[in-house]
Amino acid sequence: RDTQPHEGYKIIRGWRDTFCSTRVSQQMSAVLAQEMASIPSAQRQPEPYQVEGNAGGFFVYTSNVDAHCHDYFQPFEVREC
Repeated sequence: RDTQPHEGYKIIRGWRDTFCSTRVSQQMSAVLAQEMASIPSAQRQPEPYQVEGNAGGFFVYTSNVDAHCHDYFQPFEVREC
């Protein structure tokens, strides 16, 4: 689509940068990564596409009608409905 992103994307990215760089958030990301690694691949929920990384303490839930989330966030931080 030919729409321009609004300021909300920058605001949310700022929240992510502020709150997800804390020690607690980093510890949470490490624990989630360990837990994901311990699940056998056959038991994991199928994903619509493969991404590297773990969202940890932050993710964006979006309908993604304009795909701007992928301009502002890492692929592993974007969850689409």
